[in-house]
Amino acid sequence: MSMNILTLSWHMRPLVILFAVIAGIFYVRGWLWLRKQPPDSHALQALASPGLLSIFLASLLLLLISLVSPLDYLATQFFFLGVAQHLLLLTLIPCLFFIPNPLPFLWYGMPASWRAHLRQQRETHHHWPERLRRVTGKGPVLLAFVAAAWLWYDPTLHQTTLDHPWLRDLALLSLAAAGALYWWHITAATPRLHQPLPRIPHIAYTAIGALPIKISGLFFLFTEHTEYNYPTPALPWLTITPLESFHLGGAVTWMVGGVTFTYAAVWLLSQWLDIEEKKPWQPRAAWDTPEAMLAPGINRYEV
Repeated sequence: MSMNILTLSWHMRPLVILFAVIAGIFYVRGWLWLRKQPPDSHALQALASPGLLSIFLASLLLLLISLVSPLDYLATQFFFLGVAQHLLLLTLIPCLFFIPNPLPFLWYGMPASWRAHLRQQRETHHHWPERLRRVTGKGPVLLAFVAAAWLWYDPTLHQTTLDHPWLRDLALLSLAAAGALYWWHITAATPRLHQPLPRIPHIAYTAIGALPIKISGLFFLFTEHTEYNYPTPALPWLTITPLESFHLGGAVTWMVGGVTFTYAAVWLLSQWLDIEEKKPWQPRAAWDTPEAMLAPGINRYEV
């Protein structure tokens, strides 16, 4: 009986499946087109590597696993699997989606008539980029990310999502949107509507994403009771109490919830150090001067 439940509990979300299929087809077509270009004829040709193709397709596969496979059903039965689903949508899926900088590949992969229509719409509604720039700044996006990471664990809201599927779908959509916007800034993927952060603030902006997730994990781990009333699971081979599921969700959140942000921050730091190491050596006469030793903004004659 339990295996029949898993077999029949696929959640056919047409919009999610359609998005994954179209995005996958367009990306592969654009990737193949760019691969055929001469190395010196297009700057993006070098980005059309098999590794980036695999990363993008993996993000779409994980999206389907998260929202279409039996994981979506099990997330309504066990808190720790609901946490795993949230982490996929908030961290790993958008990370893998934006690492390959997918927009150019999607652009060249879509039909020419679609591209012409989008160009026309961009010229007609030329004010939209400025409006998007205003509402997708790094500060508002970070606040939205923190809100999405915490809001849906409010006892009343979380219980309501379990009782009303439409609200749960809204919660999952908000998690995916918040994660996508945050990783869009971290990866600096196109379209680039904002000025990039300097390297050190960029590293800090990336690393701070792990903080709200880690805090949630600590709360789940050390709470002695659970506020959420999950239904009695119909899986006799998986026996776990609600409190054990709650603590297991905390362990998952604490141990793996911030891994993507930490790894990305370390990678950015290593890239910055590598660039600094390759800078040409400066003779001592160029920097060992009284003016160079003064603090910024201080005139030597005012000391």
